[in-house]
Order: sequence, then C-alpha cells, then structure tokens
Amino acid sequence: MGNDDLREALAALEHEQWAHWMRRLFEKGEWRHAGFVIHEEDADRWYRQMEAAYANLTEAEKDRDREWADKVLVLIGPALADAVSAERQRCTGIVQAAREEGDHDHRSMLYRIKAGL
Repeated sequence: MGNDDLREALAALEHEQWAHWMRRLFEKGEWRHAGFVIHEEDADRWYRQMEAAYANLTEAEKDRDREWADKVLVLIGPALADAVSAERQRCTGIVQAAREEGDHDHRSMLYRIKAGL
C-alpha cells in the first residue's frame, strides 16, 4: 500500500471512529426544545476521561482505545513491514559492499549504514 492509499485508509478509519463516537453521543443524549442535551452522568464521565492521561484511565476505558489502536495497526502493519524489509535490504547491501572492499570492521559498517554510504 502506497503512502496515498495508507493516508486514505487512515482517514477512513478516523471517520469511522468519529462516526462511532457521534452515534454513541446521540444514543446517550436527547433532543429537547432547547436543543440537544447530554445527561449529566455521561457528561461528567466523558469530561473526566477527556482530561485524564491515558495511563490514568481504567482498564475497560483503555480496552476501548486499544480496539481503535488495533484497527490502526491492521492498516499500518503491512506498510511497516515493507519499510523494515527495504531498510534491511539497504543495510545488507552496504555490508556486502564493505566486505567486497575488504572492510570487515563492524564499527566501520555501522558508520556506513548510519551515513547512508
């Protein structure tokens, strides 16, 4: 998957997450003559969650966030695998070229890899 395709897939997932949240919000609240009302207990809970660092959420709350993180991983996993494979090939090529030149010093090879030589 190319960068443009990955970007579009992530954007579609972001929209899915937003739509999921909006459905939940509209299921929990209600329309009244003055507009849309969020019930106090929901508003209190969501405010607390909004202000909390991830580390301070309950395990159940973290699990809901992990569900969405898993969906991101499904999308970026193949892209990461491709990037790792390309980097491995690049490094292997540099090491092979160094050895062909008679350079067997590991520090020298690391320098070449870091410098992109």
